[in-house]
Amino acid sequence: MRNSGAGIRTPISRTKTWRPTIRRPRIKSALFYQKIAKFASPLIKTYKNSYNKSTMKKTTNKRTSAMVMLYLNLQCAEIPPANAPALIEKSYQKVFETIAKRKKTKILLGITGRSIELLKEQNPKVFNLLKNLIKAQKIEIVGGTYTNPVLPLLPDESRTRQIEKHKSLVKKHLGTKPVGFCPPEFAWDPTLSTDLAKAGFNWSVIPHHLIYFSQTLNELAAIKPKRRKYSAELWIKLLEKSWIRRLLFLPLIGWLFNQELSELSHEPFYISGTNDEIVGIPHVRTWSGFINASLKNSWLQSHDRLKRLLRRQAIRGQGYFMPYIGDVENIGYGGNSPIVITAKEFDQFLDYFEGAGFRIETPAEFLKREKPVEKIYIKAGSGDPTGSFDMWTEDPDNMVLEKICGEIRWKLENVKQSDKRKKIEKYLMLAENADGRAWNPVPERRLDCFKAAEAALELLDLEKK
Repeated sequence: MRNSGAGIRTPISRTKTWRPTIRRPRIKSALFYQKIAKFASPLIKTYKNSYNKSTMKKTTNKRTSAMVMLYLNLQCAEIPPANAPALIEKSYQKVFETIAKRKKTKILLGITGRSIELLKEQNPKVFNLLKNLIKAQKIEIVGGTYTNPVLPLLPDESRTRQIEKHKSLVKKHLGTKPVGFCPPEFAWDPTLSTDLAKAGFNWSVIPHHLIYFSQTLNELAAIKPKRRKYSAELWIKLLEKSWIRRLLFLPLIGWLFNQELSELSHEPFYISGTNDEIVGIPHVRTWSGFINASLKNSWLQSHDRLKRLLRRQAIRGQGYFMPYIGDVENIGYGGNSPIVITAKEFDQFLDYFEGAGFRIETPAEFLKREKPVEKIYIKAGSGDPTGSFDMWTEDPDNMVLEKICGEIRWKLENVKQSDKRKKIEKYLMLAENADGRAWNPVPERRLDCFKAAEAALELLDLEKK
């Protein structure tokens, strides 16, 4: 109704638009679905058969190659030297016994040269157990250094000395020759490939974040952090001082965490450096933390999820997969990890890993069959989530210690080859130990480095007189 004058109301005229009525034929629902099922069932059956065949073929013939790796260091930053006997009994012995009782297990083991000496001195029983596992081909030793220094921060002569000393100790005491290498603290620089090639190595572990940083600007190692943060591990590190910020960014951390676990491409590659012969074996470090958390069956991670993701990698993964590179100390004792798993839980993980369907073989065996195609340049960087060397260089203690080491190297050039020179070189290598400089080491570890440096200087002064 609309107002057309004073008190007079007239109806509004509305015109109706004519629309034709469309009558649809009615089909009885039961008859209709019967016809659809009759038509679709042969197609569904064919699809199922082809899917099963392709899955079986993928599982049996094209399984992802994989292996677990452990790292043993009796000079671990967080553990005082006085605790070494307990560490050997509670951790090393139980891990080696776990590996020994398993029939199909094969493990890669990185061990420092100094740890070989100390293990033989302090517990011959556990040392002989390690030797037996190597003879039985249950453990393959990976190349390393004498005292776990950050190789890119050392002069060329010092890094060669560290690598060659490790090689000689492995051959002398363990009777084997490593063909692969695990850089201490995952630290890399482009010239290291030449040193490794000269030493006779053909592959090296490269953490995934260094591959990423080599393909983009690493703001966090070069300039002040402003924009992107590259991984779940790095987000946690940057937010560790603020629980509120952690909670706010938890969804992003979780998303990145799942993205890293979902990575299926693990193709080895030739490392483009001063020598192009070394093959890089990529490793997504998120996996090691995820495995430790899953073995504790927490509310965020679980055994079932671990088995499911391992199975996914075995069927759909590409290249060479290293799900776990962890310190032996974190099994049964405790080191730098917030989560300490038991030997029984580690044994359980090996059950899941071996039952997932991987082709368990060493990187050397894989590379005999599959040659890398891609070549990637790897920038200088470390195992720190930022890729930076700051934790080994910025600390005032480290500045003083490195100044003393520089003095020792300079004076050592004038010392002729002799037994005294070998002693000085040994003290210098002990002073170069990275575990006495970073990861918040206990005072005893820092003092071990200073005492070794002081002992080297005293011998040099005697030589001068």
